Amino acid sequence: KKNKNSKGLLVIPTGGGKTLTALRAINKLFKKNIITKKVLWVSHLKTLNEQTSGVIKEQVTAGKFLGKLEPINPMLKNVITEMVTSSVKRIKENKEDYGLIVIDEAHHSASDGYNLLLGSGLPVLGLTATPTRLDGKELEYRKIIYQTTPSDLFERKVIIRPEIEKISTNLSYN
Repeated sequence: KKNKNSKGLLVIPTGGGKTLTALRAINKLFKKNIITKKVLWVSHLKTLNEQTSGVIKEQVTAGKFLGKLEPINPMLKNVITEMVTSSVKRIKENKEDYGLIVIDEAHHSASDGYNLLLGSGLPVLGLTATPTRLDGKELEYRKIIYQTTPSDLFERKVIIRPEIEKISTNLSYN
């Protein structure tokens, strides 16, 4: 609310609920009138955008978040999913229509295609399971807003602990 240009990360392991957690946060931001404009949800994969659009539609239709949590603010339908290239075009042409940018798989945002989004002056929420990159490139987020671990999610029964099973195939690989 205080910093209109803030950039923060939501770090949750794969399958741990990044999308629903971010949507619940956006729902509260709409409810408190901290965001009054559209939210641009950006991904580099069409399948991620389709999945997110489906979750949004499901939640808005249900009227409450899964598990009978808080009611859905009708403004949640103003979360627009877009590919990186088309979202850059949207921000260039209509930046004033948006109150927040969400970058899904934010560890990819170190690439040049995200520069305009990160430098737009709009607040940015990055979603990732991997906040550090193996190539050493820094992510442009000021802080981690929320982070949890696989161990915590196993204990809370959010995700299932994998069981490793060794299977002998009698094949060898170089």
